[in-house]
Amino acid sequence: MRWSAFGGPDGVDDGLCLCSLHHKLFDKGVLDVGEGRRVLVSQRFVGHSPADREHVIALAERPLVGSQPGAHPVAAIHRSWHAGSWPTPSCTATSAQSTPRSP
Repeated sequence: MRWSAFGGPDGVDDGLCLCSLHHKLFDKGVLDVGEGRRVLVSQRFVGHSPADREHVIALAERPLVGSQPGAHPVAAIHRSWHAGSWPTPSCTATSAQSTPRSP
C-alpha cells in the first residue's frame, strides 16, 4: 500500500493481492481501503458502462476478503499512509453513483 518510492517496505504487511485493473485504480486513488476494511470508491470516478458498474462502482462498501490463514493483515500504518497520500479526500464508502447489485 505504501509505494516503495516513498519508503514503503517490500513485505506482506504492506500489500494487497489485486488484479491489474484494481491495482491501477488503487494506485490512482479510485479505490482505497476504509474503516472496517471496506472498499472505498472515489466520488470522482465516473463510470457509465455495465463493466464500470460491475468491476468498480459495485465494490463500494464491500468488505475485503481476509488474508490466508496464518498470514498477517496489512499493517495499519501502511493503510493510513495510503489514505493520506491524496491531496483531498478522494474516496467515500457511500456513493451516489452506486447502483444496487443484482441478486
